[in-house]
Amino acid sequence: MIRINNEPRRAASIDLDHAIEPLASYICAADQPRAALNLVYTALFNEVAQLNREARMQIANFVRTPRT
Repeated sequence: MIRINNEPRRAASIDLDHAIEPLASYICAADQPRAALNLVYTALFNEVAQLNREARMQIANFVRTPRT
């Protein structure tokens, strides 16, 4: 049997602060902050796209698994 966590973990504000603050410092300290910001957007977009691909694969595997 495959167990699925039906209760998603909600990101707390403090969790986001810990992630965003160093990122903002990195962007502001860069020689070209606009280019750094674009890199951050690209990295975030790619991470979300990869997570969505993996989630779709997990769902497809779950649907294909015969239930007994």
